[in-house]
Amino acid sequence: MFFRLVALLLAVSCSLPLSAEPSWFGGIAAGAGQHDTDLDINSGTIDLLFEPSDDGDVISFELGYEFNDHWFAALEYSLYDADDSELENIAASINYQWRLSDKWKIYAGILAGESTLEWQEDPIFATTIGKENDETLRGAQLGFKASLNERWSLTGKYQFLGMDHETRLEPNTGSGDFTHEKFHFLTLGMQVAF
Repeated sequence: MFFRLVALLLAVSCSLPLSAEPSWFGGIAAGAGQHDTDLDINSGTIDLLFEPSDDGDVISFELGYEFNDHWFAALEYSLYDADDSELENIAASINYQWRLSDKWKIYAGILAGESTLEWQEDPIFATTIGKENDETLRGAQLGFKASLNERWSLTGKYQFLGMDHETRLEPNTGSGDFTHEKFHFLTLGMQVAF
């Protein structure tokens, strides 16, 4: 269902007339993130070496194209660094924006892409299967753009990302799965049109 919606929005946005000056843009942003983790014990007991982190820092790089005054698409790479794990995302988004004034725009969009989770520290003293894994990313975002001049803008956004990263844990005392599921990113950055 989600991918059908993405395909429909892409088809609609490509059929819309272009604005007088469609433009490419690039951006960089940094901020904070939070994620949900869960340990599901299948059998026996599992003693973790540390309490897993549920927050971290985010940096992202973006390349996008404005089709007209309302629609734009972007490709984004983001790196989320928590104390015990690292998450790399590559996602494409389609977004609809509203102009509030000559300087301010707000937007909402949907994202889809690929996510890689890698543990920086092993959570148990035994076999940990899947210390690195790839999953499909899907999500939504809300943001703003504040024009500083014709080319530069201050940006901010909130992203909700869903993915099902699962690490299989198999110590001598049991077995279980450790999941990273829902991610929330809040970033501020700069964008330049070219």
